[in-house]
Amino acid sequence: MGEHDPYHVLAGTIKSTIETAEGYNASGVVVAPLLQLGNTDTRYYWNLTRNIVRYKHLRDTDRFNGAHTVNEANRLSPLGESTFHDIDNYDLTSSTRDLVSSEDTLELALGGVTFFERLLQRLTSMPSTPAWFANQRRERNLIWRRTLVAAFLLSLCLVGSTLHALVAGRRPPLLFSSQPSATRLPSGLSQTDLNVDGPLLSDEASSACPQPKPLVPSRLRALDEQLQELFANETYRLEAYKAFGGAIKIPTESYEDLLPVGEDHRWDIFDELHEYLEKTFARVYEGLNVTKVNTYGIVLHWQGSDEAALPVLMTAHQDVVPVDPATYGEWVHPPYSGYYDGTWIWGRGSCDDKSDLVASLQAVKTLLELGFQPRRTFVWAFGFDEESAGTQGAGHLSPYLERRYGTNGFALLLDEGGERVLLHRIY
Repeated sequence: MGEHDPYHVLAGTIKSTIETAEGYNASGVVVAPLLQLGNTDTRYYWNLTRNIVRYKHLRDTDRFNGAHTVNEANRLSPLGESTFHDIDNYDLTSSTRDLVSSEDTLELALGGVTFFERLLQRLTSMPSTPAWFANQRRERNLIWRRTLVAAFLLSLCLVGSTLHALVAGRRPPLLFSSQPSATRLPSGLSQTDLNVDGPLLSDEASSACPQPKPLVPSRLRALDEQLQELFANETYRLEAYKAFGGAIKIPTESYEDLLPVGEDHRWDIFDELHEYLEKTFARVYEGLNVTKVNTYGIVLHWQGSDEAALPVLMTAHQDVVPVDPATYGEWVHPPYSGYYDGTWIWGRGSCDDKSDLVASLQAVKTLLELGFQPRRTFVWAFGFDEESAGTQGAGHLSPYLERRYGTNGFALLLDEGGERVLLHRIY
């Protein structure tokens, strides 16, 4: 892993964002990768780059039930750590909560927009040569194929041994243990048998999971300090909350049985969202090259000064999971109210995925207003049916992007957060 490779830049930016926004000592923050197969619009983007990363600030907790449940809401708090500590103050059962800390939404709490803006600045400074990316693609393609073959063979073994054990009336291996599960691994290996010496000290290097140093903009340090001051301004925050809540109010639901665009009136709601975004983020639509793909797909192109540097692609989606009318009475606030109660913004899409959509636009808007000009070109692609099939949105965006930027034409793709990102303090 080199100083300027995408993972190093992402991990270092994550560390600096957590340290700035939440008061953590970055040396006690461990960023670790997690392999995830398929899902989200990225399944359509494999021809665009082999460096695909999904990230979002999330706090792992037994209170978090996913982004598609009743009472989906987003807490706006300076410290993400306090998000779940304070949940008990709400008179709600855990089964009806869908809560994520504010840092995955907007800057609001010096998190999400700080992350996006610092990432833009750091990626701008990456070397322009695509040689590193080409080498990584070859290596990762080989590793990927070998991993799939090994996983397939392992699955065959597990299925075969499980069926054989069931027929023989025995407990299937790896699935059950006669000992309490809390003290034994699924395979029956005791936790005490593992060669684990505990967490590394803050000054101790790890060969298994190398930890880069926090990356804070250096060439544009004055701009970063100006941004932090702006983000702490209450007027700025309230305007950002309002912009986010307004997007939530528009029920851009996508359904499994939708006909193609132009043949189904249920797509029409996206016209309203587009009008709202173009009005709210007029500076973005004026300053960047904007293209519509298949009517509702949005591509934003921010031209960099170095044409030799591979561009970076960031994605999000405009649609949300439909709300079951039978559950309306269970919502503390109406599902499309975008209601801000002083702590939370409530509504479908507050977590998945209008948070990333608005965070991106808010970050670009602020940077444009402060005169920032990237060296590297940045592209945003916003699909509109990720929650169903993705065929009308990303299914059309991907070939358009490949024609315009070329196969493997992006240095990196950053998509909405994965299933769970764990950020724990190490003592």
